[in-house]
Amino acid sequence: MNDTDTFSITHVPGAEYLWTHPADWTAIGSTTDDTLIVSVGGSAYVFVQVCVTMTIQDCTLDSTCATLWVDGSVDVEGQGTNDTWFTVHPNPSAGVFQVTPGGSHSEPTELRVYDALGHLVAGPVLLNGPQTYALRLEGQSSGVYFMHALRGAETKVVELLIQR
Repeated sequence: MNDTDTFSITHVPGAEYLWTHPADWTAIGSTTDDTLIVSVGGSAYVFVQVCVTMTIQDCTLDSTCATLWVDGSVDVEGQGTNDTWFTVHPNPSAGVFQVTPGGSHSEPTELRVYDALGHLVAGPVLLNGPQTYALRLEGQSSGVYFMHALRGAETKVVELLIQR
């Protein structure tokens, strides 16, 4: 598995940031900015931790970690995400994503959306049938979010990007 992902934290003027990530990931660019871009390597289907520590003038302001599920079966495309479960568009979006179920509608799909720190920001929402659902995240800041979809015993994770 080899994919690129972006993590970011709210910018604080004058702050320095130190990101840590799994050893088999490679940082693309700096690990001391408010944004971390990594080439994700290693095994799929594992939990990993991404952490950031923010300091101003040698004083630690905040340190936080997010535990993420890496699912190598999901390929996020630039203009939309297609798989047998659903289609998400537009992606990136200003905050409203259209989620359209695809394939068989025999089992309901539960959706939950988490921010990059692992906080639940939307859901649970139950998709049941072929109707398109408007996933409204206008109240959230620009950045990367993770939509977890659960159908039966299977889980898929889709990266959503809010850009304004």
